[in-house]
Amino acid sequence: MNPIRRSVAGSLILLSYLLVLEAVPTRAGGLGIPSGSYGLGLGNLDDFTGVRLNLVDKGVRRVGGLNMTFWVPKENPQSVYQGVSLGLVGVGGGLVQGVAVGGLGVGADDIQGVAVGGLGVGADDFAGLGVGGLGLGGDDMDGVMVGGLGVGGDDLTGLILGGLGVGGDDLSGLVAAVGAIGGDHMTGAMLSVGYLKGQSLTGVGMGAYNNVHETTGLSIGIFNRARVLRGIQIGLLNHAGNNPRGLQWLPGINAHF
Repeated sequence: MNPIRRSVAGSLILLSYLLVLEAVPTRAGGLGIPSGSYGLGLGNLDDFTGVRLNLVDKGVRRVGGLNMTFWVPKENPQSVYQGVSLGLVGVGGGLVQGVAVGGLGVGADDIQGVAVGGLGVGADDFAGLGVGGLGLGGDDMDGVMVGGLGVGGDDLTGLILGGLGVGGDDLSGLVAAVGAIGGDHMTGAMLSVGYLKGQSLTGVGMGAYNNVHETTGLSIGIFNRARVLRGIQIGLLNHAGNNPRGLQWLPGINAHF
């Protein structure tokens, strides 16, 4: 045999031998090549970096890189996923950072990055870009949120687009919906084809019917109503409850400064 070929063949044999020695099942029930902690992972490796394929994740501590699973993971608030997480049915965990795509949905305590769910995306804390076929929901959400039917949460900040509606305690940024928008405190631009309702609005409110207890800024609609107005209303009929009698109900335009 040619010396060069012999040397290459010997190196390959040695490499194969080392891979076999390293590629042993770990206590979590998976197989890692060349190691149980990095490289190519098959099965439920609980602490792994690289490309990992598994049926159902359970007892995960940390997975970094590309993680692909078949079924919804077992509930585990301590799990950390960093990188790209792809779930044929769903993606979930304690902390999900990077890109997460779930056939049905993505759910976690904390999502940072891009999350796309066929039906929806849910998280206690969300920061980044979220797209849900039906909707998005969470406690504190910040970034770009798009829900086919709607978006809902406690505190929503950023660009928020909901098909039928958007609702939350505090809404801030640019919010748009075909149906209704509702919030206790709204700041920014609230744009609805239908109904806009809330306790307070600071900024611009636009809808067929705008019913906000305290409005500071500009309201544009067919019917605008505010018990306390500090700004301008433009619509077919406008009501400012803090104006003098005779000036509370006005067509076209109403104002109070």
